[in-house]
Amino acid sequence: MFAMARPIWAQGREKESNLFLRFRCMLPRETRLIRLTASTAYQLMVNGKFISYGPARAGEGYFRVDEWEIAGGDQEFDTEILVAGYYLGCFEYALNPSFLQMEALNGAGEILFATGRDEISAVEYGALLRRVDRFARQRVNCEIYDLRKPDGECRQLCIVDEPMGYLPRRVAPFSNDRYFPAAYLQDMQVEKGKVENAPSPFDHLFLHSPTLPIYTDYECCLFQELKALQFSDSHAARGETELKAGQARLLSYDCCRAGLLEMIIEAEEESEIYLQFDEILVDGDLQSHRFNCVNGMKIIVPAGKHFIRSFEPYTLKYLKISVTKGSVRRILPCILEIAAPKVENVAFQDPELQMIYDAAVNTYRQNATDIFMDCPSRERAGWLCDSFFTGRVEYALTGKNDVEHNFLENYLHTAPFRLISPIGGMLPMCYPSSHDYMDFTGRHDNCYIPNWAMWFVMELEEFIRLRHGDRTLADDLRQKMDALLNGFSAYENEDGLLEDLPGWVFVEWSRANDKDVVCGVNYPTNMLYAGALDAAGRLYQNEKWSLKAEKIRKLIQEKAWNGKWFVDNAIRENGKLKNTKTTTEVCQYYAFYFGIATKDEHKELLSILLEDFGPQRHETNLHPDVHFANAFIGNYLRLDILYREKEYPRMLQEIKGYFSMMARQTGSLWEFDRPSASCCHGFASYVACWLKDLKEKLHL
Repeated sequence: MFAMARPIWAQGREKESNLFLRFRCMLPRETRLIRLTASTAYQLMVNGKFISYGPARAGEGYFRVDEWEIAGGDQEFDTEILVAGYYLGCFEYALNPSFLQMEALNGAGEILFATGRDEISAVEYGALLRRVDRFARQRVNCEIYDLRKPDGECRQLCIVDEPMGYLPRRVAPFSNDRYFPAAYLQDMQVEKGKVENAPSPFDHLFLHSPTLPIYTDYECCLFQELKALQFSDSHAARGETELKAGQARLLSYDCCRAGLLEMIIEAEEESEIYLQFDEILVDGDLQSHRFNCVNGMKIIVPAGKHFIRSFEPYTLKYLKISVTKGSVRRILPCILEIAAPKVENVAFQDPELQMIYDAAVNTYRQNATDIFMDCPSRERAGWLCDSFFTGRVEYALTGKNDVEHNFLENYLHTAPFRLISPIGGMLPMCYPSSHDYMDFTGRHDNCYIPNWAMWFVMELEEFIRLRHGDRTLADDLRQKMDALLNGFSAYENEDGLLEDLPGWVFVEWSRANDKDVVCGVNYPTNMLYAGALDAAGRLYQNEKWSLKAEKIRKLIQEKAWNGKWFVDNAIRENGKLKNTKTTTEVCQYYAFYFGIATKDEHKELLSILLEDFGPQRHETNLHPDVHFANAFIGNYLRLDILYREKEYPRMLQEIKGYFSMMARQTGSLWEFDRPSASCCHGFASYVACWLKDLKEKLHL
């Protein structure tokens, strides 16, 4: 995809962690196209104007090539590219040695500039501190800026190893819309207490990575510094007025959005500023580490006017600005949204349904940039299973499947992947990422989720059959599919059911996920296994897989049904399998979703589920022996079953019961049925599919 450009980096430093280089060159005035990629992430500016954040992510060793058109001009183009050399294990990026590769073309397609051929300067970006704690264990380091520090000297650059391959960007440019505060809520006093000199506890939470930097000389422990801030004397905010040392301001945006934080700061003297942000308020205020994140930044500026733009995207509705030293005449914070492009509006007569639909669309856009993400905040990771639902949303809202194509295509390129699993052919649970962060001694056997690989099979089949995806992609993945299903077959017991699967067996966030429930023969997992085999059989016209799926369904019907409920698992007693007494709500939904239970054969069970279960059961507490389902994924399976059964009025009522509170609070939909984790979670946007379809069916 590059005609002449070669990958370059500071000589001998491509495997240093958290090294930011600022590249600069003058491109000829005839330039009309800039083509580039980088190891993890870059920001491109031309003549001081922000052009893009990129590239779109790809599988390990492969890189998507962005192409950006440049308007003509009479002068050379002053071009700056800030590139992150992270090189550390995380969920957000694959682990690759750092590099930049770029070339510029004129209107005729001739190469005017190419890295590795033409002169380009690079300095270490001095203002962004390197030895700091992590934002979250799933992401990279916190951002602490000290604008008193100059950039480093020009670095000697060299050509580094060529990537294994290049891929097209394929997805549309990110939204890049700017959003300013919707309301200034409170001003208050702030005092900085004693700061403990220790890194964030999230730095080493289940992390055992050889690429995890462990510093002995932290320049800033942001988690501890934010924790030391003490607030008092809250009163009505004064808007965009000055903030002096000891003063703080809480403000709000229109809804939960993800993007780069931009800020104009006019400091009367040298000042120290803390930013704290989150998707919700807890007891009317922010918690800087609500869901295992260091939700904040620190900025030190000398006197004068300054512009700051965060390098990484963050997710927030609320922002608190605290000045602990100096005096700041003006601070204007803005979110430069990094989200999928806007989609066509759909109007509902019912304002409550409109609110929920808009929240679902917003949730989709924040989580469907270059891949499908679980959340744009704590992780920005491409999790399977979440993607199964988000893939349906992309096609319903846009009529395209470009993001899903990228997401699935990345799984072609998982070697040399460091995933250790006794299941042959196992796929990463989230990707692109670097999974060398987990402990392979067995103490934390959760570096892969076997269930998620089954959801991958089902998503790929739907991508081809229902969303008219690229059949070549499925053919290219055939070898991986064979290896995966052969790997699972090694764990089939004498009956043909999966038993004691290794790894993190995941059904949903509820009692159904406890170790004593997922062990032995876990029936929901086997229900999913039957669904995956069926999907693979259809996709590759493999009758053997289809027949095995039918056999598994019949076995579960015989063994898991106790006459009233489907039980969750069976364990060995004296060598023989015996059903436990554990019954979960989500197990019943799995049974209907995957064709184990049917309307004709389990009419009474379906009636009980329809009448007695749903959001109101938290108040009625009917059937207390059946453990509650959670949002992910039980409530969604339930709503899909209601949709199949054409229980439309009940479905609309329950959609309001599950999601009105979320949409009203954050303008987005959440990971759980309570605000204890991400409040903008990709799979939750699936609500938009139902509502859009029901609007047409019922003329809502």
